Amino acid sequence: MTTYAMYPRFSYIDAITRGVTTTIEFTEDHDFTDGELVSFRVDRANGTRELNDVTARVIIHTDTTITVDIDSNNFTPFVADLDVQNPPMAVPAGSGVVPGDNSLVSVNLADSFDNRRVS
Repeated sequence: MTTYAMYPRFSYIDAITRGVTTTIEFTEDHDFTDGELVSFRVDRANGTRELNDVTARVIIHTDTTITVDIDSNNFTPFVADLDVQNPPMAVPAGSGVVPGDNSLVSVNLADSFDNRRVS
């Protein structure tokens, strides 16, 4: 039987580093790319509630982190707890322009929303 999964997937948040930009660390490798728009689901129990339902552009990513264009200096501290009723996560929210690309048309197709065959 062939199964499919949406790509990119949501990712559970393990840590949030506050600052002029905000860095989110995930529990596992993620599929987010530079320029992609992501939205956050953060339960009150996890702190940093100011990120809940906020959409931001990924400006830098590594295998397990993304940095977004949100000034979070005045946000409440994050408390890692995946055992809450609604664990904190980032979800794909749309495609965007690749940061630093000065061409007139530079849509980030690497973050295309689609179904990918997983088995």
